[in-house]
Amino acid sequence: MDTNHHETEWAGGPSRSILIGVNSCHFVAILCLLLAVLAEAGEIEYHPTLDAAIEAATKGHQLVMVILVGPGTDPQGRDVCKLFREETLPDSEIAKLIKAHFAPFLVDIAEVRAGRQAIPPAVQACLKPNEPIMVPSALFLDAKCKEVDRIGGYAPPMQYIGQLKRVVEKAIGKGDAADKPSGQFRKLDTPHFEVSFTVPPLLGKGYAALCEKAFGRFCEIFNVPEGETVWDGKCRVFLFANREQFEKFAMATDGPGTAI
Repeated sequence: MDTNHHETEWAGGPSRSILIGVNSCHFVAILCLLLAVLAEAGEIEYHPTLDAAIEAATKGHQLVMVILVGPGTDPQGRDVCKLFREETLPDSEIAKLIKAHFAPFLVDIAEVRAGRQAIPPAVQACLKPNEPIMVPSALFLDAKCKEVDRIGGYAPPMQYIGQLKRVVEKAIGKGDAADKPSGQFRKLDTPHFEVSFTVPPLLGKGYAALCEKAFGRFCEIFNVPEGETVWDGKCRVFLFANREQFEKFAMATDGPGTAI
């Protein structure tokens, strides 16, 4: 069976999306690709160095997220850094948000004190001299290592995701009108995808980067040799800022009744 039009809910995306122009074999590949995205949720992959995180953030149009942890407990006797790393960050929604918008790098103060890790100068510049380092904390840096925001202290997943979303919204709000949602498609090409979107550019670029991460994970899971063609050309992905835009596009593309 050859299917030219498929509708699917974009995993972790801000709105409904459509994948167009794929045959049944390609659809199976895309379905596995989306499952690979879901399989990744909950796993935070830290970059080995700050430079690697900066490089990834630059390519993916993301912010660097420097996560600071260390030993110690709060007044209730809880190891808040352990809770932060084992419960807050692996939360599925938080993990998806981090993968879409941030390149994470971990600084463990215990490792620093033991001489096994050094605090990069760019991170040290964000910390006040001779003052204790609050842990856990998250510093958000742009590609030039300038701090644009931070979240200090521990919070459970339900609270932390709100704080993290505000960081993303603040980053979007710093741009001009071009950084706002649009009724017109913007297009971004990646090595394996053609992503058209009406969401704000920061979101669109973040999810385009997520597509490539998921593609890499998909090839890893199914042992696809490097350079082997998975589909002809590029897979087209559409991201919409709201359902109304999706429904208008679906009706114009394939007629009434297609926007379910």
